[in-house]
Amino acid sequence: MKRYYNLDLLRLVCIYFVVCIHYFGWGGLSSATNVGIINLGLGGGLAVACNIAVNCFYMISGFFIKDTETLEGCKNRIVRIWSSALFYSVIIPLLLLAFGQIDLDLKSIVLLFFPVMGNQYWFATCYIAVTALLPFIAKGLKQLDNKQVGILLAVMLVIDCIQPLFGVNAFSNIGYGPLHAVTMYVLGYWIKRNIQKITAIKAWRYIATYVIAILLIAMIILLSVKFSSDRNRTIADYNSILLVIASFGFFCAFLKFKVNTTLFSRLSPYVFGVYLLNDNQYARQFLWQNIFHCSDYHSSSLLILHFLIVTVYFTVVGLVVEYVRLKFFGLIKNKVGALKKDG
Repeated sequence: MKRYYNLDLLRLVCIYFVVCIHYFGWGGLSSATNVGIINLGLGGGLAVACNIAVNCFYMISGFFIKDTETLEGCKNRIVRIWSSALFYSVIIPLLLLAFGQIDLDLKSIVLLFFPVMGNQYWFATCYIAVTALLPFIAKGLKQLDNKQVGILLAVMLVIDCIQPLFGVNAFSNIGYGPLHAVTMYVLGYWIKRNIQKITAIKAWRYIATYVIAILLIAMIILLSVKFSSDRNRTIADYNSILLVIASFGFFCAFLKFKVNTTLFSRLSPYVFGVYLLNDNQYARQFLWQNIFHCSDYHSSSLLILHFLIVTVYFTVVGLVVEYVRLKFFGLIKNKVGALKKDG
């Protein structure tokens, strides 16, 4: 399969965006009350702009759906994701417990060893669920012609994104479940099916699509705050039709980028570890408040500088930690394999 170095770059940009989202979310700015309008606007605007990251991750996976996804291949993928989630789910809390930063009862400790069934990481749980279905999804998509894939995508967008606009979310879906994940997978797959038409359009049109959709989301939120004192977070949920449009524009803009270096493909395998490190439910308070002191900068003129330093630093550290982890376990695996061979 052709390597798309531009999508490797997109993965890195998106994981940085995820760190940015958590800076504003777990760092407390998004829920703070006594914050100046400038900092609140900058923080809120950047958080909305970064919110396309999860959708883009799903679309990348959908873009690379093969005509034949084997059960064995999907099982291996699930094992990799599960083992990574298990490592971070167990090690981080136990380290914090050992250093007296958190308290855990016996039930909580036991649940650490079940990161998927315990939903320690919602994205990992959802990704594993969709991967388990992928052989059947791929087989179904293969049977459809291009027009039928387009109709399927339209139906899923109506169910997933349009129906909630009418005020009654019949499927209790705000973009955190398998329904939205599969919708974005199909969108990524549809893009791959129409790659020539997609890449024939000038990049600035996709960039404009992203910017306009994000500005519309921000405007709706501001109007909602002004007239109802409600931030209307629904319009920025992952399955918001405007956010899906923004995600589509951002994804397609990267398809137009010419990237020839292999650097991003070498870094790409370590992206998932950054997410697992920074979104651990027991480490959030410790990381964003005790280590980075985010709340101290909510009303500071240095907010943006602090934001840039912390998010870039954390992303780099996360990539290094995951690199070391994979190398360490790779060495252990090789040693065990050698011992079995000698035995």
